[in-house]
Amino acid sequence: MKSLLFLLWLTGLLSGLAADVKPFEERVQEFCAKHRTPAEIQKRHEEWSKQEPENPDAWILPANAFGRAAEVVNINAGKGKDGELVLTDPKSGKQVGTIEAGTDPGLLKQAVALLDAAAKKFPQRMDVHVGRMAMAQNAGDIPALKSAAFDLLDATAKDPPSMRWIDNAAIEGSAVEKAIGEVRNRIRWLYGLEQDESDKAAHECAVKALELAPDNVKLMNEAAMYLLYQGQWKEGREYLLRAEKIVPQDWVVQHNIARASAELGDKADALRRLKAIIKAVPDTRDAEAAQESIESLKLEVK
Repeated sequence: MKSLLFLLWLTGLLSGLAADVKPFEERVQEFCAKHRTPAEIQKRHEEWSKQEPENPDAWILPANAFGRAAEVVNINAGKGKDGELVLTDPKSGKQVGTIEAGTDPGLLKQAVALLDAAAKKFPQRMDVHVGRMAMAQNAGDIPALKSAAFDLLDATAKDPPSMRWIDNAAIEGSAVEKAIGEVRNRIRWLYGLEQDESDKAAHECAVKALELAPDNVKLMNEAAMYLLYQGQWKEGREYLLRAEKIVPQDWVVQHNIARASAELGDKADALRRLKAIIKAVPDTRDAEAAQESIESLKLEVK
């Protein structure tokens, strides 16, 4: 089920500290087995965080426990919504009910609160920031996701070499590239919602990420997309022109510049760019899209 798959993924993201103890997932399993109710989870967190205030596990394991407790499964009689698992009568073969996965918002809020506290106390732990984004995404909480993304970017910008991953392990490769990649995953998800709030948040995350990676062409294009959607062609085109200076032959960027130029009244520039795409990469989807734009925008006088 989707919710259970997410839970497994989230468990892999959030980790503890000491490398000489059991693997993180095993520690989570043991913690959940010992502390089954929300009251038990909260009590253990309070005791543990006082005993070991410098151990991230004291926040992260209880957060995972709350996250697991927040995952609920409802069995309903009759027909349900599209996408729900169907229960059938083994004798008649008829549908008799559905299984719906959901989330307890109260318990999820407690999990998020612990991760928020952990991020403030251990800002160098990139896995905690990523876990916050994942949990916010699961809850559909756009402001929380944006806040977590901003915190990750700020922490990475402050001291990239200090950033750590699961069980305090060093980041493989560039910490900056890792942080940008994680935030871009959420930018794409936000745009995929196709809502004003999520589109705006995606734009704001891209603009914030550009402070950390000012030459990232993909971020420039993602920052531009919201502005183009809003009809702010001049402002969006400025981001795209920045990208063009770095990668002149990025055909997505060229296509978007052409669209902005056309909307701003410079049809000659739009036509020139689209024809250049067709010439450079004929018989490709980019060339086909460029030709479609020439026709839909009525750029070529016949």
